[in-house]
Amino acid sequence: MTVQEARTWGAAQLGRSETPLLDALLILGEVLTATQEELFLRQKDLSPSEIEEYKRLIALRATGFPVAYIRGKKEFYGREFLVTPSVLIPRPDTEILIDVALQLLHTKKKPKILDLCTGSGCIGITMQAELPESNVTCVDLSPEALAMCKQNSLALLDTPVCTVESNLFTGVSETFNAILTNPPYLTDTESNAIQQKGWNEPDMAFRAGSDGLDLIREIITQAPNYLSSSGYLVIEAADLQAKSIANLMTHSGFVDILHHTDLSGEYRVTSGRLQN
Repeated sequence: MTVQEARTWGAAQLGRSETPLLDALLILGEVLTATQEELFLRQKDLSPSEIEEYKRLIALRATGFPVAYIRGKKEFYGREFLVTPSVLIPRPDTEILIDVALQLLHTKKKPKILDLCTGSGCIGITMQAELPESNVTCVDLSPEALAMCKQNSLALLDTPVCTVESNLFTGVSETFNAILTNPPYLTDTESNAIQQKGWNEPDMAFRAGSDGLDLIREIITQAPNYLSSSGYLVIEAADLQAKSIANLMTHSGFVDILHHTDLSGEYRVTSGRLQN
């Protein structure tokens, strides 16, 4: 089986995927330990063991298992993060949150940043990498998620971030210049629907009550206690939740509240500054 034959065969098996050819290429690259560019230049046929492993992983992907979990990694903001089914897979839309936070903090010297509901650590670790003088703390309730965050921190940073196992702010005692969070924000109905489809990511990373705002309400209400003067709160959520989030922020003493759109033009991130 040549690379071209393997790619064509794999894509044909993944007809239910939105990106069957890309999925097949990524999986093939993982099996052959090759970049996509190297795959196109490769002349050597796959060995019997490589064919067997490729077919096994394609079959796994055909069940709906995410490519990122198959490969054990996902690119985010130009860096590869290790991922397992214990953490949410980083999404391109979350890079909007990074852009917003960098813009808000670009004049702040040695900012202290809290990444709440950190998961893989993609937000906090990226902020530490982009702002080397910053001091980042990553918080999550899941020990498995924190272990993954620590692995990524050690792999991607010269100085690892601080990690805290905590249910939101319960284990946090400091104040920060910015609190960044991509919390669970799907409604119970939405969460049930994706579970029925065989979604493989952890339910606790999505589910947030009847309106998807259970954790966001807690975060916004408690955040002023953990922000320094004129500190920022930056939250990722769904487009239809933006208005409610802005109202909650206003009631909790935030000003300069702005909505930021994602790659599809929908509201994805809301930011606000704690009034002095």
